[in-house]
Amino acid sequence: FYYWIIAISYKLLGISAFSSRLPSAICAILLVLFTWYVGKKVLGNISGFLSAVILATSVEYIMLGRRAATDITLTLFFSSSLYSICLGYFIKDFRVKIFWTVLSGVFAGLAILTKGPIGVVLPFVILGGFLLARKQFDIKHIKVFFIILITALIVSIPWYIAVHVATGGEFTNVFFFKHN
Repeated sequence: FYYWIIAISYKLLGISAFSSRLPSAICAILLVLFTWYVGKKVLGNISGFLSAVILATSVEYIMLGRRAATDITLTLFFSSSLYSICLGYFIKDFRVKIFWTVLSGVFAGLAILTKGPIGVVLPFVILGGFLLARKQFDIKHIKVFFIILITALIVSIPWYIAVHVATGGEFTNVFFFKHN
């Protein structure tokens, strides 16, 4: 996914260091804004604001936001998947809960497209640990895993199938069985 947004940036702005780094900067800014929003919704205005400021002023975060690399894009989608799970968990309205759960799957799918299976595995490990710690690892919450997984696969699998076919399976072998 990261390479697609770089290509779009190149098309719009030409090939340069600026257009290479712009997608990372945009992803970094979007995550700071989403951090503020989630913090505000779950913990209140001050906590949301302080969370966003802490993230925006963290040295490594600033460095990653300035690099032309997949790291900050993965961070955006992985964190957004977790944030969406969090919002779905704490909101009582069933329709809104479903919205955030499905959106978590969309973000996990984009994380898979950015860096592979870690985009859904890591949020599942964290969600599973959270539910175990709260003694809520039950059928109701396991359904959330399936909704997220199915949505993430709907977002990501078409590209993986297309690249598998286009490369005669070589990409699949190298990416999944050597790099992952």
